[in-house]
Amino acid sequence: MTRKFLQGLGVEGDAVDKIMDANGADIEREKAVSDSLRDEMKLLKSEASEAKKALKEAEDIATTEGASLKAKLDAEEAAHAETKKAMKDAVAAEKEAHEATKSGYESEKAKAEKHSALLKQLSADGADPKLINLIEKEFDLEKIELDEGKIKDWESLSKPIKEQYAEVFKIEQRKDFEPGKPAPDGGGPSLTVEQVKSMTPAEINKNWTQVQEVLKKG
Repeated sequence: MTRKFLQGLGVEGDAVDKIMDANGADIEREKAVSDSLRDEMKLLKSEASEAKKALKEAEDIATTEGASLKAKLDAEEAAHAETKKAMKDAVAAEKEAHEATKSGYESEKAKAEKHSALLKQLSADGADPKLINLIEKEFDLEKIELDEGKIKDWESLSKPIKEQYAEVFKIEQRKDFEPGKPAPDGGGPSLTVEQVKSMTPAEINKNWTQVQEVLKKG
């Protein structure tokens, strides 16, 4: 998986880095699991070799041919059953680790796709680019569903947030604001760009006049 591949899926910005980091961590984890399984297989081979040696010794000291044969068959059967069980457990553990890694990757990929779609939709609806990163926190990505890359039921999902933070969207939505005239909600101390970036959506809404002045200055 490459950055170009993710960008081709519509994943953008920090989401690409997060997925690449998660994928790298998954690869390292699977490598560690494989190394561990390889060591276990070596141990099993060693134990099987010891069991074979013990079987040979038991055969040598058997007093009769029948007793020796029975002991040999019993030991071989036990060793075979133990090795078979150990190998089956190792395969199951590797499969479980792989499924967990796959599930984690798919979860991060879905989250990144939802985040990307949310940013695009907010931008398309006229949200101020400088404040999108604050408004997006009001949406729960777990509740967002995508249909061919677009957010399902966007209007009903976004309506309460748009109504609460109408100032963050197109200026035309503020009927009471006219450029060049004092805002009807009053003035106040000047703000800095850093202060605006650190505000919550509710604080921006409350101090919209000062925020608007900061946005005008760039």
